[in-house]
Amino acid sequence: MEAKEKIIKQHILDYENGEIEVDKVLEKINALANTTVNCSFLDNYFRSMSMDDFVKKISYEPIENWKDIDKETATKLLQEMFTNLIDDALLDKNATALEKKYSLTEGIIIEWIFQEDLGIDAIMEQIKISS
Repeated sequence: MEAKEKIIKQHILDYENGEIEVDKVLEKINALANTTVNCSFLDNYFRSMSMDDFVKKISYEPIENWKDIDKETATKLLQEMFTNLIDDALLDKNATALEKKYSLTEGIIIEWIFQEDLGIDAIMEQIKISS
C-alpha cells in the first residue's frame, strides 16, 4: 500500500475509533483523495467494499494523458476493465479517462458495462457515435 493510502486508511481508522470528528477527517481525506468523499460515503463504504478497496477507490492516480487515448489504447483500457470487473478503482480510473477523452457523460461507461451489458466492441461503437 502506498504512503498516501496508508495515511488515508489511518484517518479512517481514527474516525471509526472516535478519535477525530467527521468534518476534520473529511478535510484530511479529501486533501489526499482523488475524489470528494462525503459523510455518507465514509459512513457506508463498508456496505459494498472493504476498507482497503475503499481507500484504493478514492486514492487511485488518474490517467494523466487521457487526451492521447487512441482506438488501440481505448480498447486496452476496456479490456483491462472487463478483466477486472470487481476492481472499483481500476474501473473508475479507466472509465473516467475514456469519458473525458470522448466527452461522454460521467458514469456512462460503467452503465454500459453493468446495466446495458455491452461488450468491448459495442462500447467502442457507442464511443464512435458519441465522439
